[in-house]
Amino acid sequence: MAWEWVGPTSAATVGLGGIVFTWLSGAQGRVHAERVVRMNQDDQDQARILQEKRDAYVAALEYGELEAHRRRYEKKGRQDKLEKLEQTFPKGERVRMSIRARAGLEAFGSEKVRNLVESWREAGSAGHDDKLDQIYGELREQMRAELGRSGD
Repeated sequence: MAWEWVGPTSAATVGLGGIVFTWLSGAQGRVHAERVVRMNQDDQDQARILQEKRDAYVAALEYGELEAHRRRYEKKGRQDKLEKLEQTFPKGERVRMSIRARAGLEAFGSEKVRNLVESWREAGSAGHDDKLDQIYGELREQMRAELGRSGD
């Protein structure tokens, strides 16, 4: 009769160990699930930010191209083309494009791109057409590099 307690005590110990390891396994599973959800959320955030950056860069290039065409038509005296361009893109629309491009660059553009755009604006205001082409090339390559695209 001295050994009667061994069986129930062993069963209780094994049962308690099973409960502890089941709880531990569940806790590890919850931690892993939280980590996976967090990683997926980070990936989604990065994809959204990249899309916002891409949209901002395209908006800036669209506005820059529009202004380049306007300057070229003015310089060549092509009043007919200038009038058609201004009919398609009236002053209000060009202002909205400019604001959208600037806001997108301020929110999502890199410092290097913002500096190149500012140099581009300054060169355009000063009428340095040769500098505009050089800065545009640098700007385009920087944007491609940041968006993971290689130049052609």
